[in-house]
Amino acid sequence: MSHGAVCVGENMDAAFKVSKVLEVTAQIYQLIRSMNGKCIEISKDNICAMQYFVKNLYGQR
Repeated sequence: MSHGAVCVGENMDAAFKVSKVLEVTAQIYQLIRSMNGKCIEISKDNICAMQYFVKNLYGQR
């Protein structure tokens, strides 16, 4: 059985951007867990701010 994420976007570039953000987030989470760190829940306001950043600012030149 295969497990994995499916990332979507308006086009391939947008979907790839989503997959990269997911990958980095997973790496950070795994690093924290490996150091016996406790992860805290991210507030909805912070999630909205991160979504705005990724949609409108991340990767823009």
